[in-house]
Amino acid sequence: MKPFTQLVYAALQIITIATLATHGAQIPTATKEALSELEAEASDSYATSKSSIEPTVRIKCLSGSMLITIKDAPLNHETGLFSGMIYPKGLSKNSTCLSEYRDHDGPLRYKLPLRSCNTMPQETDDGGIEFFNTIVLQPHL
Repeated sequence: MKPFTQLVYAALQIITIATLATHGAQIPTATKEALSELEAEASDSYATSKSSIEPTVRIKCLSGSMLITIKDAPLNHETGLFSGMIYPKGLSKNSTCLSEYRDHDGPLRYKLPLRSCNTMPQETDDGGIEFFNTIVLQPHL
């Protein structure tokens, strides 16, 4: 190589190295303490938000039905009221088992028949009967 070409080549290498050095940055590594603090904060935040939206369910047994009362159902973010549906699992299209709520204020009340809507009876050891069903609370948020 000619001396001028070597000089230009060396200058290009120096410029390249200088450019890489000025635009590169090392990302700092997080310490174990910082990570555990962040995890604890996230866990506390999740627990608080989860417990504040968990509904309370009460069931009252009647002669031919169950009266289900739900407090603290998830509210619509715009209205602050509950809008949605309650129905037995698998029967979201059956209008006789489905109850729809629009802008409802206060506890939700749902009457579930014992002899229909997928309610299953089971005899107990002492001769009584227990009734089982899975109810879906579907908010429209």
